Amino acid sequence: TKMVDDGVTVELTDKVDKYMPNYSGLRKSNEKLLKDTMSDNGKIVSLYTIASKTGEVKGERVWGGPSIRQDWLDETGLSVPVTINDWHEALSAIKAKHPDCEAPLMLGKTATNYYGAFTSAFGVLPEFYNDNGKVKYGPAEAGYKAWIETFRQWYAEGLIDPNFVSNDASFISSGDFIGSGKAAAGPNVWGMTADVYKQMGYNKDEKYWLSGAPYPVLNEGDAPEAGAPMSELVKETMVVTSACKDVELALRYLDYYYTKESMMLSSLGVEGVSYVNNGDGTYSITDELKAKVTDGTFPTVSEAVYTYSLGAASFGLYNWEMYDAVYEGNKATDAYNVWENTKYDLMLPPTMTMTEEESQEYASLYTGIQTLVQENTVKFIMGTISMDEYDSFVENLHTFGVDRCIELKQAAFDRYNARGN
Repeated sequence: TKMVDDGVTVELTDKVDKYMPNYSGLRKSNEKLLKDTMSDNGKIVSLYTIASKTGEVKGERVWGGPSIRQDWLDETGLSVPVTINDWHEALSAIKAKHPDCEAPLMLGKTATNYYGAFTSAFGVLPEFYNDNGKVKYGPAEAGYKAWIETFRQWYAEGLIDPNFVSNDASFISSGDFIGSGKAAAGPNVWGMTADVYKQMGYNKDEKYWLSGAPYPVLNEGDAPEAGAPMSELVKETMVVTSACKDVELALRYLDYYYTKESMMLSSLGVEGVSYVNNGDGTYSITDELKAKVTDGTFPTVSEAVYTYSLGAASFGLYNWEMYDAVYEGNKATDAYNVWENTKYDLMLPPTMTMTEEESQEYASLYTGIQTLVQENTVKFIMGTISMDEYDSFVENLHTFGVDRCIELKQAAFDRYNARGN
C-alpha cells in the first residue's frame, strides 16, 4: 500500500466491484483468492494475474519436484520411491548397479532445495511453516533433526552428491548431472523429465527416462504436506498510476482480460487457426500449425502458438491448460500430474505481509539466523560436526532471536487470516 500512500498509484478498493465485474466475480468465487488479492487493511491496490482452467479459478500446475532415473529403477526391479525408506532403498540399489554414478541424489548447496520435500516428510519445513495455525521454525523442531540424521546417514553411505555444497541453482535443470548419468535423482522441472535430456544429446542410452517422483512421505499412505505451490495467483500484477486520466475506462478495459474469451486468445490464439476445442474440456493445436513446425517455419509448437497469442505470461486470466495442448503427447507432462498430489498444509501463504517496522526488525534478526542454519545444516549432514552439538545449535537459534522472528511471522499470518472478515 506504500505506493498508494505516496500518491504513485490509485487505490482500487471502491472501483473493482463497480468497473470490473469479471475480476470481482473471480475474487469472490474463492475465499483464499479473496484474501490474497487484498491488503491486511482490506484495500485493493493492484490487480493480480489469476491461474485458471476453463475460465474458472484453478491453481497453476506444479512446475517442479523430485525426479529419478526410471530406466535405472527398472533395472533394479523397484518402483518410483514414495516413502523415505523407499528412497533409501532405491538410491542404494542404483548405486550398487551403477558404481560410476557420482551423485545418486543431487542437492543444492543448502541441502533443502526441494520446496521442503524431504524435510516435510518429518513434519517440518526448512524455514517457517504452518502447524495448524501456529507458526513454527523448522530447524528449532525435532523433525528437522530427524531429517538431518537421515541425510547424514545417506551422505556417509555415498548416496548424496559429495560436492553438493558447490552446487548453485543452475544444477537443477542442467543436463550435465542427471541428464548425463552423473546423478540418478534430483529436483527438476517437468519440462526436463521423460527423455528430454536424451533428445538434447546429454545421454545416448536409448532406455534413458526420467520420471517425476512424489514428494516423499514418512509412511505409506501419507499425503505430502509441502511442495512446489499450485498457486491461484501468478506473480504478474497490474497497478493504475495516479497519472491515469480515465481510471474507469482503464479498469473496464483491463477487466476484459479476466474473461474466458480473452484467456483463450492470450494463451492459445484463435480457435480454428491455432487451436481446436475437442469438446471434452481439452484443446489441441491445429494440424495446420503443427505442419508449420514440421516444414521449419517455426522451431517448436510453443513458438508457433505464441505467434497467434500473447503468450502464457500475459496479464489477466492465465490458462495453464495451454501446456496440455502445446505438449500434447509429450510424456514430460506426466511429472506435474505426480507432483500436484500434495496437501500444502505446512506452507504459509506467500501473500501474507509484515508492516514496514516488522520487516526491518525481522531482517535485522533473521540474516544471522539464516546463516547459522545453513552453515550448521551442511556440517551436520557432511559429518564435520557431531550430532552431540545439535542441542547447542538449537539454543543458539533462540539466542539469535528466532522466537521474536516467529512472533513477527505469526502476527503477519494472523492478519492474513483475518482479511475480509
